[in-house]
Amino acid sequence: MSRLVNRGIYEDEVKIDKTLFSDPEDSYSIIQEEVVFLPNNIKIKWKTKVDLNSKPKKKIIGVLGGMSPEATANFYQELIQQCRIIYGAKYDVDFPEIIILNLPVPNMFNKAQKSKEVLELLINGAKRLEKIGADFIVMPCNTAHFYYQDIKKQISIPFLSIATETAKKIKSENIDFVGILATNTTINGKIYNQDLKKLGIKLIAPKDQEKVNSIVDNILQGKKLRQDKLDFKKIIWKLEKNNVKAIILGCTDIPLLLKQEDVDIELFDTAKILAESAVKYAIN
Repeated sequence: MSRLVNRGIYEDEVKIDKTLFSDPEDSYSIIQEEVVFLPNNIKIKWKTKVDLNSKPKKKIIGVLGGMSPEATANFYQELIQQCRIIYGAKYDVDFPEIIILNLPVPNMFNKAQKSKEVLELLINGAKRLEKIGADFIVMPCNTAHFYYQDIKKQISIPFLSIATETAKKIKSENIDFVGILATNTTINGKIYNQDLKKLGIKLIAPKDQEKVNSIVDNILQGKKLRQDKLDFKKIIWKLEKNNVKAIILGCTDIPLLLKQEDVDIELFDTAKILAESAVKYAIN
């Protein structure tokens, strides 16, 4: 049924053009101009001021990063991309506030043994983000989630878990058996085991775990070696022989070297998954 526009003229008989302009007098507003073309060459034009602050306020995202700095930079790019994908962000004003704390944390990827120094750095970092004004925190480092529960207890704002969000993503695709590429700390610390088990997802780690850890070490040093990518593909091929249905990239540095187009099996990029969850949480 056509909508009545004015005095018996219906919407399907007219043309309506809408154009948005920035307001030169107010950076927090835009001008919406509407032009209605009626029969008999009659044209009606009017302008409306739209207050951008009237939109629902987005939550401020706190990123506990620096592990590694390059992976954190990639995660920031993922956040921007997810804003565009999820709700069509285009201009600066469309994006949420994001606070990134780049922490210089000592090496923690070789063994699942808690360090008092690392724990204090991570807790202090999370508290700083909370004090600055972050509404919630994400930490785009799988290995650092070995300290997740200890950090969470010390802050009063929500702290999204990369393992929990990844497990939910895998479950949403009805996958029940996955392999994982991750650091020794992530594997031996069983960072993913509980979340996956709760959702009925079986997990298997590669027998070549030391090789995986060695490749991650190279990536951390800025080395993106062709041979390392080939070795990753070989390790994935061996996991596929165990009938896994997908692979978790359980280290946010791995996507800096290995991409989905490099293999046929589905890869779950944990940096991308956490970014998607963070953006959805920020705008919900």
